[in-house]
Amino acid sequence: MYEIDIVYAPESGVLRGETIITATAGSALDTVDLALQVPATEVAVDGDGITSFGQSDGVLSIALARPIAAGDEFVMEIAYEGLPGEIPAWVPTTDGGSVTVTNGATGTWFPVHNVPRDRADLTVTAEVPADWTVVSNGTGSRIAGTENSSVFQWRTSHELSPQSAVLGMGPWETEDDRLSDGTPVTNVYGAGQKEAMKPLADQAPRMLDFLAERFGPYPFDTFGGIYVEALSEDTPFYAPQGRVILPAPAWADESVLLHELSHQWFGVSVTGDGPASGCVGECFAVYAEWMWAEADAGVDLDDRYREGIRQHQDDPQWWRETIESGASMYTKSPFMMHALSHHIGEDAFLGLLKRWPSENAHSVRTWDEFEAMASEEAGQDLAGFFDAWVRGSEVPAAEYLWPGPLSHRAR
Repeated sequence: MYEIDIVYAPESGVLRGETIITATAGSALDTVDLALQVPATEVAVDGDGITSFGQSDGVLSIALARPIAAGDEFVMEIAYEGLPGEIPAWVPTTDGGSVTVTNGATGTWFPVHNVPRDRADLTVTAEVPADWTVVSNGTGSRIAGTENSSVFQWRTSHELSPQSAVLGMGPWETEDDRLSDGTPVTNVYGAGQKEAMKPLADQAPRMLDFLAERFGPYPFDTFGGIYVEALSEDTPFYAPQGRVILPAPAWADESVLLHELSHQWFGVSVTGDGPASGCVGECFAVYAEWMWAEADAGVDLDDRYREGIRQHQDDPQWWRETIESGASMYTKSPFMMHALSHHIGEDAFLGLLKRWPSENAHSVRTWDEFEAMASEEAGQDLAGFFDAWVRGSEVPAAEYLWPGPLSHRAR
């Protein structure tokens, strides 16, 4: 568990924090390494001050005064102060605020054991200027304040992976709502952003209803969007637990929003680890865009597939980059997913899309585990299919490239 208490001074950009980490040793420990890009000032373990700690390349290394045995619980207290981590993980916004878009780069605002499988609860208490808002994961509100400051507190109700923790702070407007199932929604808009971004934000509830029909119930008990404008044009869209972050208004559209929303099932609730781990999130999110285009705009996905394959079938470079390596997750993966739907049949495919996030909710899984479940759901060995599409660097054999009705009018 992480209990994070921070004070942020936007005029200087300095963040002062104290984090208490309650953990259980997975193996015997004599040192602990945590991701932390802000300079640490004090460290204590089980109440004893530690002087032998150091930082290098964003890693805080703590030499324990006494070894900790495997299975023992211990408590670390870490104080730190300085400028937050670098862009793109810590993202300044055009209105003077900031939001974290970790995308694998953690430790920008609190010390964390940067291992996806180490999921934990999070409590964030943050003090900011009086006219500012703070948003993080879970549920939260303003709990105290003075003429010059406001204090907000947020708590998760589901454990999260390190890269799914978020902190947003700024002179922002907050809007509360509820989804059709009663889930509370907290949207925040950067200064001057609401008029442009609210029409898109208002689409999120019906998109989540659509995704719930395909993938099963929304996996968290809160939702919210962070609609701001980043100073850097290179800032990616991002989906931490229970949130979507859209920091580039000029590029945000329904397809982008739908993609990020689908990550709540694939990539956040079920987090990937190991080879092809990115596909646990991205392969589903990209294909969700196809499914939305079919449902909302009447796009014929078989025709889209055939046209795309014809376009690339004679392009060796397009096939050389594998989905497993991550190089073609955004290009080849929707074709792989659509081919899978015909290779195993629509009923098995749609059943798989619900079963995978339901049985593996709030956990870390590998792509190999997905392949095993797909084979089980289909009632057939799919090793050849996935070898061809996920790990292969050539055009798949015809049986995998043109399965079922896709072969009709294929050429």
